[in-house]
Amino acid sequence: INPIPQGYGIPPQITRFNPMASPQNGSPVTLAIEGKGFRPDSVVRFKNVDLPTRFASSTTLTATVESRLLQNLGSYPVYVVNPGAHGNVSEAKFFVIDFKY
Repeated sequence: INPIPQGYGIPPQITRFNPMASPQNGSPVTLAIEGKGFRPDSVVRFKNVDLPTRFASSTTLTATVESRLLQNLGSYPVYVVNPGAHGNVSEAKFFVIDFKY
């Protein structure tokens, strides 16, 4: 018997998402996220804030970034969390908030 506990399932993985940027102080943005290892209880996080997330399939999620999170310029991490005792976290991809032209 292996005394070291093993994780359950593969960690979620973001392959790509769209859009990848928004203007500063822009309207809410709905991210279309593609990858693998998503579950019905998966949550998308942006700037360490849980976003309203909709599960479409084990390879597709959508999440809405509210306007209040689009106020400061910069590059911010987006990642997927599979919650629970045996949950895990994807590697981050980055979303850019750019100058409003």
